[in-house]
Amino acid sequence: MEAGGDPEEIAGVVREVVGCLADRWPEVVDSCPVPAFVRGHVGERLRGLPLVKGA
Repeated sequence: MEAGGDPEEIAGVVREVVGCLADRWPEVVDSCPVPAFVRGHVGERLRGLPLVKGA
């Protein structure tokens, strides 16, 4: 992907990657060295987004 790509396409790729990581390695996502309130906020933001699974 080239720099300056379509924001919707970039957001879709990010959702796909995050969804795959959360599905395949939840223990890694849970142990991520990010403050819990940030993880919770991001999780709440991503929960309603359509994630592409099984890439």
